[in-house]
Amino acid sequence: MKKNPFRSKMYRQGDVLLVPCDIPEDASPVDTADRVVLAEGELTGHFHALPANEHITLYQTGDQRRFLHLDEELPLTHDEHDTIMVKAGNYRIIRQREYQYDLKEARQEARRVAD
Repeated sequence: MKKNPFRSKMYRQGDVLLVPCDIPEDASPVDTADRVVLAEGELTGHFHALPANEHITLYQTGDQRRFLHLDEELPLTHDEHDTIMVKAGNYRIIRQREYQYDLKEARQEARRVAD
């Protein structure tokens, strides 16, 4: 069995999860400035971010799914979390959700976790 050189482990920092995956063919590169923001905290305004350089590409599909390609290991930073070194590879960016069940309406609501 051939080993994928970009196969890596999952990474979690607060409400952001990076899951190894293949990047879909319909994903388009997203322009980035001095950093690649994976998520912005709604409560604190802090960012989960990686430094933008020639070794990182952020992608997005038409249905708003986001993906990341890293050619080299880079630091994922956030003001309230420890820095994580993310190995080279392809990742899907997933924001944690929490679910709340409304007993009166007998329905379940999902919302992003506010970091």
